[in-house]
Amino acid sequence: MKTRFLILDCETTGLKPPIGIAEIGWCEVEEDLNIVSEFSSLVNPMIPIEPGASAVNAITDDLVADAPKIHELPWPSEPVVLICHNTAFDRPLVEPYLNIVDEICTLRLARRLLPGAESHKLSVLNAYCELEPSLSHRALLDVRMVVGLLDYLIDGSHMSLYQMIEWLKKPVKFKKLPWGKFRGTPVDKVPYSYLRWMKSLPNLDEDMVATLSHI
Repeated sequence: MKTRFLILDCETTGLKPPIGIAEIGWCEVEEDLNIVSEFSSLVNPMIPIEPGASAVNAITDDLVADAPKIHELPWPSEPVVLICHNTAFDRPLVEPYLNIVDEICTLRLARRLLPGAESHKLSVLNAYCELEPSLSHRALLDVRMVVGLLDYLIDGSHMSLYQMIEWLKKPVKFKKLPWGKFRGTPVDKVPYSYLRWMKSLPNLDEDMVATLSHI
């Protein structure tokens, strides 16, 4: 059975548990990033959407009241390589509904390959890489930005999607913090209390876990 590459993004009810999906978008791509199909839908998360989340994505409780529930979506049944900009956040939300055999996190790729970017938020990287301007914080629009970013990273690194999968399986320790209050500061110069706080955060990716492993 052919493995599918599925680029996916979720807009959620907030960042604090319990977290529900309020909108989802995905596209299936071939290895050369040719888009095979796209899907997007509002989702009834069955819990209230936090005001802060609505302020970012403009999705309200009224807007999703008649939307399908997460288990009612037409999830692919085939094995997929899941591609997200921060799989550590998105993957736990969708893993019950997908047969995920591998993953690619474009956030981890960008932190490794584009250390000079002002930040590694998707919208900032979109501008940094001089990609086609796009609105953000709606699921399918963010998916399309990830496609553009991934194409840029492939072109610059000369790696295939399969090579990226293997590269990301080996965590790296950053010498400088890639994000946070002390971004760009050598890790050994950052206050221990701050590093300990960072280590306590949920959804850390493998590179940050490795970077903070001595704490």
